[in-house]
Parts: sequence; structure tokens; C-alpha cells
Amino acid sequence: MTSSAVPARWVAAAQEQLVAGDTAAAASLCQAILQIDSTQPEALMMAGALCLAQERVAEAEAFLEQGALAHPLRLEFHLALSRLRLQVERPADAVEPLENCVLIQPENPQHRATLAGLYQARLFASFSLRSKRALLACLNDDSLRHDLLNKIWLSLLHLDPEQHDLLRWFESPTYEDFARGNVAEKLLALQDDELLLTGLRRFLAADLLIERGLTFTRRWFREHIEQAEPFLPLLCHLAGYCFLSEFVFADEREEAVLPQRPTSATQAALLGCYEPLYRFPFALQLADLSDAPCFHELLRVQVLEPLCEQALLPTISSVTAVEDEISKAVQAQYEESPYPRWRSAGQSGLVDPTSGAGRRVLVAGCGTGREALELALLLPAARVLGLDLSRNSLAYAARKALELGAANLCLRQADLLELPQLPETFDLISCVGVLHHLQQPVRGLQQLLKRLRPRGAMLIGLYSTIARRPLELARQWIARERIAPTPAAIRGFRTRVAALSDLDPIKQRLAVSYDFYSLSSCRDLLFHVQEHTFTLLQVKDLLRECGLSVLNLDVKSRAHALAYRQRFPEDPAATKLENWHALELDHPTTFGGLYALWLCRRGEAPDVDWLRPAGGVTGRPVAQG
Repeated sequence: MTSSAVPARWVAAAQEQLVAGDTAAAASLCQAILQIDSTQPEALMMAGALCLAQERVAEAEAFLEQGALAHPLRLEFHLALSRLRLQVERPADAVEPLENCVLIQPENPQHRATLAGLYQARLFASFSLRSKRALLACLNDDSLRHDLLNKIWLSLLHLDPEQHDLLRWFESPTYEDFARGNVAEKLLALQDDELLLTGLRRFLAADLLIERGLTFTRRWFREHIEQAEPFLPLLCHLAGYCFLSEFVFADEREEAVLPQRPTSATQAALLGCYEPLYRFPFALQLADLSDAPCFHELLRVQVLEPLCEQALLPTISSVTAVEDEISKAVQAQYEESPYPRWRSAGQSGLVDPTSGAGRRVLVAGCGTGREALELALLLPAARVLGLDLSRNSLAYAARKALELGAANLCLRQADLLELPQLPETFDLISCVGVLHHLQQPVRGLQQLLKRLRPRGAMLIGLYSTIARRPLELARQWIARERIAPTPAAIRGFRTRVAALSDLDPIKQRLAVSYDFYSLSSCRDLLFHVQEHTFTLLQVKDLLRECGLSVLNLDVKSRAHALAYRQRFPEDPAATKLENWHALELDHPTTFGGLYALWLCRRGEAPDVDWLRPAGGVTGRPVAQG
């Protein structure tokens, strides 16, 4: 029977009973309605809510699943299913209903933000058109941080039936094999490949096969530039990606072949596949070559934005001297190679404009500014100060701050070893990925502590010795052969890695590392002038020496957090570093290569509630020794 056979007054009466708190009467009416019509939507929703209120989770889920199946376009069933499954810590099962929410209600950014958070921690095992459409919706949302979706995008790309011919083409053993047949037809298909090109616009593709295919494509355009006009959008996409990767591809060109003064948009885009266009004296005149939107987007990325950064350099003042010799060496590295280059920051349209009122935040070693910007956007009433050694990195951050409207962010050049020169103290100090590049990390941590207000919190990030062991083989190879940290040498090293056997441990580790796929990140990963790694036992000693206690550790997957609770039930706070060390020995990917630890002074009750909008520490623990 259909829902029209159910008297409307029955449904209304059940809703009234539920609102009045008479759950028994509401349940009885729902049961009567569903006996007449097993798909009546309001009765199914109420039945699910009643079961959930009584902690009958399986029955609640069954009612909601029945409703979603019978009414696939009713948002409330998919939303309730996703929330139920998240509540019972089954995030993988929440993905499908959340994807449906994204597609049914595309105007709601919160659905995409929640789904993107789930996407970060999983890979696709099978292909579905629903997942493809939902992932594209997330990738096209400018308010999300897209690089965290690169792994799930890559997994779906390899499963997508529409990509099979392209990936087989990219597998061509030589360029000559790649260039055989109807290349123009294949390039047109590539130009229309929304999933691939949307990803390449947003982040690096951590995949040697895709890099190989793009390198071959670039060479084909170089050798057939006279045939490139129909492929201008593709060529501009490729030039934008080459700029993002800092031209990390193996350089096969003959210098004389490239046009040094382009006379067409295709020639300019080709030149932009090999060198940054802003460095040429004619850069600002290139806009006259074409009105094509794709070409002007390329010029925005390769010309206008870098020139904006150069114009911002004089506005960045220094607040401390840089005297330490290691600090000077690190500074030189990041002036040459600002890191990381990024395109999107995590934002939210639901931020309370009063969040962070009266608070001061320090991001020490902010680099190109992503973390500092995210904090400034999430805590719009706080005053955020970003410090870094590298003025070029800070100029990148300053441009992004203008672009995103982060008026509460101040950027200054400074050495954290000289922080006592700062007059301010801070409610939150974040220093992620910095201390391990100091000659004496403990000295850096002590300097930070001097600027932390009473009851303040600190977030630090330190490299894990256990997780980074496979990288040590590569670093030893680099040291043994004295490979210089120059662009040409790094490109040559990467070419040699790609040529290794697929069973080689160095290739296995580097080929899946996101940081392997741009020049600055590869340099930071493998060629850094100063680097320490730690075990959690060493971190424990470091914190004891500085009088700090752990509030929370960032773990990369719920499975690892659950494993800790099961193995160490006597530590419900999950803050004993010796326990986490034992777990990491068994699961080296627990922390993803870097320990992120929330800290406070030993014995203090830290004031952390104000950090909730920024995804910070939850609760108000009293730090123990």
C-alpha cells in the first residue's frame, strides 16, 4: 500500500506524541502506520529516532536504511544514517550516505566539509559514479583544503573505467611508443578528463605513472607546438601543474627548441611548462596573446601572483636578528625553495566572528603560511602572528592572506631562537615541523615556553625516527654520492629513483610520498641542511626537561586510537608516551611520520575551550607530571 492509504492524522498524532515525550504512544502509532505502509517516510524517521533514543542502534539503522532505499532523494534519511554511523565510530560506513547528502543538497557546504574529513582517512576499494561526483564536488569547493584528498583521488582515478585507456597510454615504455598512433585523439580525451584535470589543478599527483605520462605529454607539445592550438586548455593545465611542482619533471628539452619570445598563447603555455613565466621581462605583455580564460588563469598563477609576492617583500619587517649559523643555513634553503607551495586552505563558512576574542596566537616557523592562515580564519577575533626565517616564504603567505581576507594575521621575519626579544606572550603557540631543524631542539622549545602565557597551550610537531627509517636509506645514498640540493641534481636523483625496481625499498617509500613530487618538498624531505628525528621515549625526556605535559596526540586513523584503548585501557586519556612508543613499534604509520603533540606546563589546568573552533584540544584536563 502507499502512504496515501495512511490517514494523515495518524502521522500528525505520532509526531505530537513524540514532541510531548510520550515515546510509547509514538512508537505504537509508528508501528501501526508501518503495518499499513512499510515505506511511510515520517514514520520510518520517527521509528529510527525512537530506537536510537533507546540505544537500539541496529534497529534504528535498519529503519533509516529502509527509508533511504525507499526514498533515495529524501535528504533526512541519508543525513541521519551518516550521523548514526559516525556516532558509533563507523566512519567508513558513513561515507556513502554523506556522498548522497552532498549530491542531494549541493548548496550546503557543511556536507562537503564533513565528507572531505572522512575522505582524508580512506581509499576507495571499488568505483562508483556516486563517489566520483561527490569527490568532484569536494574538489571544486574553494573552501576546502584539497591536498588532503590527493590519496583518495588517486585511488578513485585508478579504479575509474574512463581512465583505463589513458593510464595504459601513460604506461608506454618509451616516448616513441607514447607518440605513435592518433595522439591528437588521445589528447582531446585527456583535455576532457574532468577527474584528472581537477585534481591536477588542486594538488600534486603522487604517482610515478601519472608523472611519466605528463612528462611525455609535455615533450609531445614541445615537438609539435604547431599542432597545439586545439589543445590550449590542456597545455595551460599542464603548465599550471608544472609550476605547482616547481618543474620537477625530468628535463629532456633542447634549449634551442623553446621559443624565448612567444608569439602565441600556445608558445607561452609551452614555455610555462619548463620555466616560470614571471621571470621573463615580457611577462606582463603575454596577456595580449589571447583572450582565452584558461590562458589568463595560467598567467594569474605564473605571472601575477609571483609578481605580487615580490611587491609584498618590502612590507615584511624583521623583529629579531638571525645570528645562529644553522638558522642562517636553514634560512638560505627556504629563501631558495619556499615550502610548502599550496593552493587551498581549510576554511568554514560557519565560523563565529567572535571566536578567539582577546586571544593571541603565535605560529613559530610558519613557512608559506597555511597553518597560520587557517588559524586566523577559524579564530577571526584572535590576533595571529606568523614568524619565519624566510622572507620569500612570508611573501607567499602574505599574498595568500590578502587573497583569503585574513586581516587578523601579521607576518614577520624572525628566528625562534631569539624569541625573548618579542614583547608579547601568547595563549597558543604552534610550532609544527620546525624544532627538529634546529641544532638544539630543546633550546628552541625553551625559548617558545618563555613566550607562553600561564594556562596557555602549545602544539609542536617532531619527526618520528620509526616512521622515517625508510627515508634514511635515501638520505644515505644522497650523502654517499654527495648529490647537491640543486634543481638539476634533485631532478636527476628523482629520475634514478623512478628507474629502480618496484621492489626497491627506497622507491617503494618515495613513490608514494606526496613530498617527492615537487622540488621544494623533495628538498625538504631528503636534502635538508639540518634534521633530527625522535622516538616518543626521547620526546618524553625532552618534555620532562622543559616542564611540559601532554594533553593530546594527533593520531592518523581511528583504528590506531582504538588499538591504543584496547591495549592500554588503564590510560583512558591516551597520553602516556611510553605506551604510544610500544604501539608505534608495531604500527610504524601511526603518526604518519610526524608526532603532533598538544602540550601545557606541568601542573597547570590549561585554558583550551576557546580552541574548539580551530579543532584543538578537547576537554579541560589537568596536566600531570
